[in-house]
Amino acid sequence: MTRPVPIRRAFTLIEVGAILAALAIGAILALPQFQEARATAWRIKDSTQLRGIAQASAVWAQYNDERFPTPSAIDQTGVTIQRPEGLEGPDHRLDTTGNVLSLLMWNGFFRVDLAVSPAEVGNVEAFDGYRSARPPSAVDPERALWDPAFRGTPLDEWGGRIPGKVGDASHNSYAQVAWFGARDRLWSNMFDSKRVDFGNRGPTYTLDRDAWVPLSDTPFGDGSTTMRIHGEPTTWEGNIVFNDQHTEFVTRPDPEKHVWTFIRPGTDEPFELPDNFFHAEHDRTRALIDEGVSIVKDSDARGVIRGSLDREDNPGTGALDQRNNYLRPIAKVVPGEGNRIEAHIWVD
Repeated sequence: MTRPVPIRRAFTLIEVGAILAALAIGAILALPQFQEARATAWRIKDSTQLRGIAQASAVWAQYNDERFPTPSAIDQTGVTIQRPEGLEGPDHRLDTTGNVLSLLMWNGFFRVDLAVSPAEVGNVEAFDGYRSARPPSAVDPERALWDPAFRGTPLDEWGGRIPGKVGDASHNSYAQVAWFGARDRLWSNMFDSKRVDFGNRGPTYTLDRDAWVPLSDTPFGDGSTTMRIHGEPTTWEGNIVFNDQHTEFVTRPDPEKHVWTFIRPGTDEPFELPDNFFHAEHDRTRALIDEGVSIVKDSDARGVIRGSLDREDNPGTGALDQRNNYLRPIAKVVPGEGNRIEAHIWVD
């Protein structure tokens, strides 16, 4: 007796199409959840990296009179970066964001790639060429105290010999508290839960009545790259590390619970308002202080932003004369007469 041959039934084109459609719909439905999970993972990793940098600074301070890394206090003979002839005292030109971070890397506090946020969307890349011994960009490679080729911003002077230019990549995603003038004492271990030390960099702001809004129609305000690191294109969000080492993910530049006490004009009456981490208001009057931000045009870029923390002629009214919270990467430091210092910031 002959057994019947089993008939193998193949999928029809309609069935194949239905399966593919179901898979596509599942992928589409899963995409938002995937994107949200990835963004959450980036925020957590970014927070860990920032806190690691802050903790490294705090450990450094424990062995250096409670002061955070200050390159001008470490290289006093010009073995890393050429020292100007006849200069007496610290060479504050060394005190840039790039040199601070490089000093910590040189001493093994964290890896070079951890200075780049996992959520980075700007022209920032890990520095593969970092040299932890005998850096060729140093004045005296054998005695150098860090690798000055590490760029905290695109405009770093790279050891004073190869100035940064518009369109160059940075090796750092983060901003820190400015530490010159009246702000100098903030660059230290104070275990203060209200003081910010490090954070994601941010755009420039202005006040609309009592609300902070990014400067309109500018590549460093509402068009800033920093708006897209963690937030939506129109909203800044980011991680902030405070002086007591705790980290917060905040959804506005002036979190409601972090306030500054101002004085009402014409009176001695104090009043509190949220402190904007990306603008140096006058400590007493809340008057806005011009950062001196300008666009540097270049054929290879849409425009790169730099500004200055001290361009005020009236004593006590400059950004470096205040002590409220203020985070910016510092690209260049220009000492002036007396104790005057002009710190060039980087905003993108």
